[in-house]
Amino acid sequence: MTRSSWFLGIDLGTGSCKSVVIDEKASILGFGVGDYSGSDAHDRWQEQDPGELVQAAINSVRNALAGADVDPIQCAGISIGGGAAQPAGARQQRRALNRCHHLG
Repeated sequence: MTRSSWFLGIDLGTGSCKSVVIDEKASILGFGVGDYSGSDAHDRWQEQDPGELVQAAINSVRNALAGADVDPIQCAGISIGGGAAQPAGARQQRRALNRCHHLG
């Protein structure tokens, strides 16, 4: 088990959550992924369920930590990117397509 400081990075992307555990020299100690789906709420809209995002984050962190073999008490920092607390518009949605064409 690694007894030195380590860091956890979590990224909630378009279709999955990725987590990485690194040491103080930015060497990767563990990596994990948790997948989630999106749903078509309306024509050209896609949303993601916040509950699925949270579960994917939990799964990806667990997988990253399992591979890292680190001491939990030595976690020196956590960074989280992406996500939302309500149905989140996904990147692949096309709500603004007509406006973008108008702007040229």
